[in-house]
Amino acid sequence: HFQQGIIQIEEYSMDANENATLQSIYDWQTKDGWFIKSSRTFPNNSGYNYYESQFEYDANGRPFQLLNFRRLKDQTLLEPTGKDSMGYEANLLRFDYRVTGNQNPGYYTEYVHDTVFGVKASYVRDIPNNTTFIGMYEVQSFYKLNLPSYVLGYSDSKSNRKLMENRQFYFDSLDRLKFMIDSSIVLNNMRLHMYINLVYLGNTSLLDSIIFDEVLLNAYQVYKIEYDANQKVSQIKVFRKSSSQPYRLQSRFDFINPSSGLSDQTSTNLAVTLFPNPAFDRLNFKSERPIEAVEIYDLTGTLVLKQNAIEKESLTINKLTPGIYLIKLSNEQGSSCQRLVKSQN
Repeated sequence: HFQQGIIQIEEYSMDANENATLQSIYDWQTKDGWFIKSSRTFPNNSGYNYYESQFEYDANGRPFQLLNFRRLKDQTLLEPTGKDSMGYEANLLRFDYRVTGNQNPGYYTEYVHDTVFGVKASYVRDIPNNTTFIGMYEVQSFYKLNLPSYVLGYSDSKSNRKLMENRQFYFDSLDRLKFMIDSSIVLNNMRLHMYINLVYLGNTSLLDSIIFDEVLLNAYQVYKIEYDANQKVSQIKVFRKSSSQPYRLQSRFDFINPSSGLSDQTSTNLAVTLFPNPAFDRLNFKSERPIEAVEIYDLTGTLVLKQNAIEKESLTINKLTPGIYLIKLSNEQGSSCQRLVKSQN
């Protein structure tokens, strides 16, 4: 959402007359595109009303540890509740989850990555001493343009593996996710659970809305997204209807002061339009003033392309590996940091 700073998000529940009640306050802090700390406060909660996660990164800019805390209402002392850690080995990422003061010892997840398509498979396992249940196993197939991708979820035990879930993903000609079908397997029969449809603002990567058609619950939910002049999310409204509830505004998320907090506010003071995005060999950009420098980073934070003294409003990116990148465009007015998708054709 932004390169550096602190953003606050207020979550409201809405009654039938659209009267708003504050439920949660989220604070996210980032630096150089990475999360430093996130917190959530429950103003009306009488018990634990504050949760915080602190992120730590290694010398290569990769996250390796998350420390989790909570706090009782009207107290200032943070109580540690767990530690999550991540380890890297070639194309394998291992995520360890630990709970403090709980009989549940946690679990670990291994993600297998592919350099072109990202996550190839994930394996979720219980921590040992539990010999009867091994955990969940999921594998995702690669997708090709205009063809679905599949995610299969299995329940594993010591003596049996059972298919439990099947998800299908569909993409448009711009390589954007447009539609997802979520099904569950009950008594060896596939049962449709949910349709998810993504609507974009023209030929951009900006979402207009996300539509959930919850078949089993006979419910329909829409997330409507609003943006400010700098193409940053300013508000999300959640509308819902079901067999027992008419279609109405159910909740609202307000994004407050996305440029406040840290001194660097470069993510919000320069409006730049990128097109096409996804892009294959050439990326175009449009700004009120000429762009002087472009930097492109991969998801590990490594600078993979840099160009100064830009004469034309375009950049050749055909040598980049297909995937997701962070692009920073700068001039004397400031800079803008956005997501760039490099397509395979």
